[in-house]
Amino acid sequence: MDTYHGDISRYANILQRDSDFMAPFLSGSQDTEMPIQESVPEVEIVSSNPPKRGGNFSVDEDNLLVSAWLNTSVDAVQGTDQKADTFWEKVWQYFCENNTYGTTRSVSSVTSRWGTISRETSKFAELLAKIEA
Repeated sequence: MDTYHGDISRYANILQRDSDFMAPFLSGSQDTEMPIQESVPEVEIVSSNPPKRGGNFSVDEDNLLVSAWLNTSVDAVQGTDQKADTFWEKVWQYFCENNTYGTTRSVSSVTSRWGTISRETSKFAELLAKIEA
């Protein structure tokens, strides 16, 4: 029980010291009016890390990518004797030259999107073959 009363008196002393410290600041008139800002300040949110991922491909961009892949893959001059990096660079160049949608895509984003289109097309072809069988 002694520690309980000791704790209470210690907290009372702390509160008393705090009020003694604040007295000079609170002794003035407390009816002073503070100007209130009527309008909300405009705040610009600035991110130190810009988003690393671009927007989704549109259907038109998908169609352009398919066209770029077809035109590059059936090029009789180059044939099939191309390295993958060279092939995708040419697909990307065709895509960029014919892109009128105002988007900028990298070689890796075009390659990645082609992987998605190819995978989904294969699933569709497999399902269609099962239906026809």
